[in-house]
Amino acid sequence: MNRLSTLVVLAVLAGVGMFAGGTTAAEPKADMRPRLVAQLGHSGLVVSAAFSPDGKQVLTSSYDKTARLWDATTGKEIRTFAGHTGEVIFASFSPDGRQVVTV
Repeated sequence: MNRLSTLVVLAVLAGVGMFAGGTTAAEPKADMRPRLVAQLGHSGLVVSAAFSPDGKQVLTSSYDKTARLWDATTGKEIRTFAGHTGEVIFASFSPDGRQVVTV
């Protein structure tokens, strides 16, 4: 097993409605409360994270020379982008969400 030097915790919202409108004093519905999901896939420092345009995926980049794609609802890893020759310091989605770019 690889030694994990970083534990990334992302607050994943069950819905984006909490941010779409004004604030209310009412308690949010149970399915709207933030959840914490531990991401254990990277073995180095995570230096960027970006939500896809539709909010369904999260793309992370790391000093472990990878970028990884995550399901924003479940926190499960979808894909690893490996093969970089150095640290991946930034990753982002194209405006339509169909492609990613890494630096």
